[in-house]
Amino acid sequence: MGQPNTKSDDNAIWRQFPAMEKLGDPRHCEAVMTRIDATCRALETIRTGGTPAERDRAQFALAAYARTLQLIEEIQAKAAETATDAGRGR
Repeated sequence: MGQPNTKSDDNAIWRQFPAMEKLGDPRHCEAVMTRIDATCRALETIRTGGTPAERDRAQFALAAYARTLQLIEEIQAKAAETATDAGRGR
């Protein structure tokens, strides 16, 4: 294995994270949010009508999705900030 690319330019390999960059794209994010919404609706049904064990697992999964949504919001805010900074020539 070679040494990691440590160049400071924007094309440095360690700065390329396509999955994260997609979260900054509103079209991609809309599709992800639609899937999360559908999943959370199904989990909510289980949380309110399942066995005690199923309710616990559904509640745990809903909490994880809530944290995921917070992370997506942070990524989008950072992407918007970066785009604004790039537009200003920083």
